[in-house]
Amino acid sequence: MIRAPVSRESELTPMKKIILITILFVITSFGCELLEDDLPDAVTSEIGGKYLYKYPTGEVEVLYMNMDSTYEQEVYINEKSYLNNSKPMCKNNNTWSISGKKIYFRNWLMCSDFGLDFDTIKHKPNIAGYPGAGWRKPNKKRKEYKIYFYYENGYVFAKQTDTIPVYHVHNIP
Repeated sequence: MIRAPVSRESELTPMKKIILITILFVITSFGCELLEDDLPDAVTSEIGGKYLYKYPTGEVEVLYMNMDSTYEQEVYINEKSYLNNSKPMCKNNNTWSISGKKIYFRNWLMCSDFGLDFDTIKHKPNIAGYPGAGWRKPNKKRKEYKIYFYYENGYVFAKQTDTIPVYHVHNIP
């Protein structure tokens, strides 16, 4: 068996090994932190309350999470109509349940075509079977409780604790 000559240049020096191990450690640690931040928290009684989502086109969607496992969903033409307690454009209610760390909403009213036309509300919303969502508690990066259906494109509801509306800011955990 003939072997190719081994070049001394391909060997890792102790310093190169330390640098490589440090780089791998940093990448792994940072990656795990990001992965952990993407995971939902276990749902507790803190989930109850009112959550808001504002579409890029200005409509406001309100989600009331009731502790009897029911929810109410309302969509307003804009923030002003929501704040003035005007009649919502759409209204829906049903039940929610938990499986593991996911929340499932029975007959959720889908108002937008996510993935196709996220920025606008459909002329005629449709009912989705059991869409799943995650729930996140506040931490050092997040100030609000959040319910997120599609975190990637910003369909995230922020829990309201004051009379001034708070919305999720896209791309901020």
